[in-house]
Amino acid sequence: MADVEILYEKCMENMNSESEHNSNEDSNEDSNDNSNEDSNEDSNDNSNEDSNEDSNNNSNDIELQLRSEILATSLHYESNINRDKLEQICNYYKIQHRKKKKPDLAKDLAIFEHDACNYSIVEKRKRFWQNIAELKQDDFFKQYITFNV
Repeated sequence: MADVEILYEKCMENMNSESEHNSNEDSNEDSNDNSNEDSNEDSNDNSNEDSNEDSNNNSNDIELQLRSEILATSLHYESNINRDKLEQICNYYKIQHRKKKKPDLAKDLAIFEHDACNYSIVEKRKRFWQNIAELKQDDFFKQYITFNV
């Protein structure tokens, strides 16, 4: 689980460095707007840089959105779901949860669930949890369902 913590720390570091990087890019763009272009080669180089910059901005936006979703999910788990339920989810995903505090469990789950490699297992777990909740509402099946969601 050290890998999950490393990913989380990298996310936080990147978020801080991106905000600093974006403010530096804004000041560089202002200075570039004021400079004169001497040849077509320079303008071609700048257009290539602009397209690279646009793709970098798009990837940065996606990364920032992913980090925001991870943090939002982590906060949701930490504030709205009790530790026993978090441990059930960890057991399903085979994530170690012993000797971890609730915020760490929430963070690990959020990172796991937002990893693209885990998409199918996450959707499967969510579907199973919904099915259990639906069965518990039925008068006949609720007597057979002991799993609490």
